[in-house]
Amino acid sequence: MIENEKGQSFHIGQIEGSYTALVNIFIFSDDPSKSCNRKQILRAMENTLRLAVPLIEANSGKVIRVSGDGISAAFERNAEDALICGISVCQQVNASAETNEDFRVSVGITYGKVYISNIVCGSFSTVVAVSEALELCNLLSCACSRADASVLMTSNVADQIIGFKNRFASRKIGMIFNSAEKKTYTLYDVFDGDPTEKKYSKRRSSLLFETGVEHFLEDRPLQARSCFIELLKYDRSDRIAKRYIQLCDKAISGGPKNTYEKYLSVI
Repeated sequence: MIENEKGQSFHIGQIEGSYTALVNIFIFSDDPSKSCNRKQILRAMENTLRLAVPLIEANSGKVIRVSGDGISAAFERNAEDALICGISVCQQVNASAETNEDFRVSVGITYGKVYISNIVCGSFSTVVAVSEALELCNLLSCACSRADASVLMTSNVADQIIGFKNRFASRKIGMIFNSAEKKTYTLYDVFDGDPTEKKYSKRRSSLLFETGVEHFLEDRPLQARSCFIELLKYDRSDRIAKRYIQLCDKAISGGPKNTYEKYLSVI
């Protein structure tokens, strides 16, 4: 324990590091062109906290960070808790008439080591969480709108969930390279948290979509492009399929040659 210039005690608690599933809930405006005032933003945060925190706690999670645009939570017991919580948050918060008026939420889920400590300075105390995996989790939650998804999750979470592919509605949307770990993970769009119509559309086209992704990742852009063109006949609103067609066109014309660039450019 030390003291600052005002004589206040400053204490950093024991730093605990553990591997855990991480969920980041990102709050965003449903209409980016619409300006939002401070009152609306605070109201959205209040409504999200009111609905999300009980769901986090009910699934054995712990809130470790609250920021201006989101909430982060750790799930040490098992990865399935994190996924069930993420899906439930999307279903309940996005269905809430109060929140849905101006804002929606999206969820990123990954797995990694988190360092957590309590910091006390005078009468102020807070929990500080530091993790490279947490930053990736935040990236995924922010990328959901570009990937036309409610929940994006890395394969190191899915691999820990027994019967993941049979029990949860999902589609493989590509790969992501984590530069901190120097590892590449499969990226899943778990669409159990999507609105009913969108969920049905993705379920119907998931085999064709994943076939196109496999062709693209194995440097067969012509075959991949054919799959995504066919898919858009059934669902013209599939944003990530349209993005893949752009990437296929780029690959056919001579790029990208860098594998990691190809992975990351999807989201």
